[in-house]
Amino acid sequence: MEDTVMILSEVAEYLKFSEKTILKMAKENRIPCTRIGNQWRFYRPLLDKWLVSGIDFSTPRQTEDQLSEDQLLVPLSRLYREELTVLDVEPGSRVHILRQLIKPVLEQETGIEGDDLLEGLYERERLNPTAVGHGIAIPHLRTPSVQLSSGPSFIVGICPEGTDFKAPDGKPVRLFFLILTQNEKTHIRILSRLMQLCRDENVCTRLVQQSSARGITEVLLQQEYQNPGKREE
Repeated sequence: MEDTVMILSEVAEYLKFSEKTILKMAKENRIPCTRIGNQWRFYRPLLDKWLVSGIDFSTPRQTEDQLSEDQLLVPLSRLYREELTVLDVEPGSRVHILRQLIKPVLEQETGIEGDDLLEGLYERERLNPTAVGHGIAIPHLRTPSVQLSSGPSFIVGICPEGTDFKAPDGKPVRLFFLILTQNEKTHIRILSRLMQLCRDENVCTRLVQQSSARGITEVLLQQEYQNPGKREE
């Protein structure tokens, strides 16, 4: 068991429980884990700490409409869906980039108008570019209006070569986080959390270096493990 991020069957073998028992514990928040799409992921260092100390890792699972200012923000690792990842973004115009970023969500979700989503994202870029500098951009709609079947999420895009995205520092963008929510409050909270993440140059560099969606999951989980309980500013 060398992988830092483990799947359900690996955890069942590691803890000597049935997969059914581990799944029940995950659903009840009785074991440290994160849900990505319809699959569970477990960070082994957290499992080991949980086994030794008996720490309660449970956090409230809530729908987008139930999020409030005095509640903990759902960790980014729980909002990230591996299937909404573009690891080979081709350099090009902003429209070309945005079209590539929204492609996986249009393939995974029904009821989302691709042309409308693309137009809304590009309108936001025309008014005020979403590149934040240091090779990072966080595209989003001016007014959140995207309802995903699994709740709020964000798309991760990596452009290894870098591309012009009208960044304030003039540097090419290599890392994209495209936020998808239907609720203004949730959007602001996710944006705040992503901005915190973007301040960690080491984490962002590691994200850009990943060659798989699972690798991105591992980086997010490690960052959260090293910064437990951190609130958005």
